[in-house]
Amino acid sequence: MSHNILIAGCGGIGLQLALTLSTHHQVYGLKRNAATLPDHISPISADLTDPSSLRGKLPSTLDYVVYCLSAPTFSDQAYHDIYVAGLNNLLNEIQQVGLIPKRLFFVSSTSVYQQDDNEWV
Repeated sequence: MSHNILIAGCGGIGLQLALTLSTHHQVYGLKRNAATLPDHISPISADLTDPSSLRGKLPSTLDYVVYCLSAPTFSDQAYHDIYVAGLNNLLNEIQQVGLIPKRLFFVSSTSVYQQDDNEWV
């Protein structure tokens, strides 16, 4: 059974997940510059810190959402913008358009650990 899956944040982890899931599911990749995504991932260009950039861009159905963004800098404001405001903006847009995903998965930062070169934590 194929599902419609939104990966919000297609950086290192999100892109690998999108590539893996896209072999059996319809995957939408949301990032600021979605033009860089591979052809078999449906691109959505939006900045989740700017709710207006997301309006009218979500697919008509979503089964699952994976929130996998990372903060651009190591500051309280950047973490708040991505993990609080950005998530709220996405949830508000999902609600506004009447989508009811079965699950939302939240992938948080591992920046609290010293590993910073794709090492295992």
